[in-house]
Amino acid sequence: MGVNHKQLTEERVKLKKDFDDLSAKIATVDKELTTMRNNLNAVYGALQQTDKLIKLSSTPDPDENEKQLLTEKDKWKKKI
Repeated sequence: MGVNHKQLTEERVKLKKDFDDLSAKIATVDKELTTMRNNLNAVYGALQQTDKLIKLSSTPDPDENEKQLLTEKDKWKKKI
């Protein structure tokens, strides 16, 4: 009455299928997480840009706006 070779083989096939299914799900979730992080970074960039435009719109002197834009460009060039 013990466990025979056929039962062990069938159990291995089931376990292998479960392993493969879980691996595929993990890969899908990992890909979705990367997409979500990219979207989060894009939204944060849009927030930064909006904050910058709000700050520029509150500056009364148009020449000062131009100076701030040039300064911002220089900062971005240094980051890249």
